[in-house]
Amino acid sequence: MIRGCVLPHAPLLLELEGRLSHPSPLIASAARSVDLTAELVVVCGTHGERSGVYGASSGDLRGFGLDLEVCIASDADVAGELAERWARPLLDDEIDHGVVGALLAAGEVDGDVIACCIPYAGNTDADGASLVSALLELGQERDILFVASAHGSASATPRAPLTELPEGRELDRAIYGALRDGPDALLDIPIELWEGAGSCGSPALRVLGGLGLGRAKLLAYDAPVGVGYLVAIHE
Repeated sequence: MIRGCVLPHAPLLLELEGRLSHPSPLIASAARSVDLTAELVVVCGTHGERSGVYGASSGDLRGFGLDLEVCIASDADVAGELAERWARPLLDDEIDHGVVGALLAAGEVDGDVIACCIPYAGNTDADGASLVSALLELGQERDILFVASAHGSASATPRAPLTELPEGRELDRAIYGALRDGPDALLDIPIELWEGAGSCGSPALRVLGGLGLGRAKLLAYDAPVGVGYLVAIHE
């Protein structure tokens, strides 16, 4: 069985040193409410340098000036099996900040965690399609929760990193409509719209769309800094 969810990874959404450092308690609360219980939790980030399965078991946010890290209980044999089925390398790199941020936002995970990456820069759907096939094969043998570390557009309002662009709100509406109607509709969103609106999470979301899951429930959406953050779970 395979289930899916979407978690944001922005460091500004995290609760730091007993104070809320983020402008959206709604998103932070929703992320912490997601039940990450499964025999195998596969978290897909998009901020690494190459596609593959992380053999490393730790990563951090020191690049953002934050002394925060995660160490995952990764089964080396299962990580190797996923890499082999996916026909992508087992990476020596530290886990990318997309995976780290999503896991810190969500909190406790009950089960083995495997981290993987499909870089958003210059990516084609070949990596995503082959990861879908590998996950579906593993799902015949294990209870899997696939976590897409992602946000919507980075151009939703004038405060956004890319300023406000026409594609910004359009992409967010398309993503949430697809989650509501069935995540496979994520694959119908044109690549040009993902790129034009500035969505670093597009490869992970498109993997979610390829898994053939039913409707998703949108737990929270906010764009406090002009970036469309969301938390969603497969019903």
